[in-house]
Amino acid sequence: MTEENLRRIHTAMQGINAPFRMRPDKTPLWEHPTRLYGFKNLNLATDLGVIDILGDLTGVGSFENVRDKIVYLEVGGFPYPVLDLDTLITSKWAAGRPKDHVGARHLEAIQKKRRQNAGD
Repeated sequence: MTEENLRRIHTAMQGINAPFRMRPDKTPLWEHPTRLYGFKNLNLATDLGVIDILGDLTGVGSFENVRDKIVYLEVGGFPYPVLDLDTLITSKWAAGRPKDHVGARHLEAIQKKRRQNAGD
């Protein structure tokens, strides 16, 4: 959530109706990027779909901590950076919500299956 990135976010949100997802009655003030200063995360429900912009990932830390935990997956012929499975599981358990714990258990099952398949 650096000043440069907040300016980029501000530009990207123009024209896509981006209220806060958890509080749709509260719309971020998009007229100037300085209105975004101080946010650690932005959870938005836009005309294009849900967008979560995370400056800090629970249980993992800031982008600097996450940077080395990224792998690339190809979708539709394009590479997309995503968290590696171990880091995603760590974050889900740290979030502490029941739905995240369910997600962590599902991800652990996927991880176990991958390891079994790698051993074949």
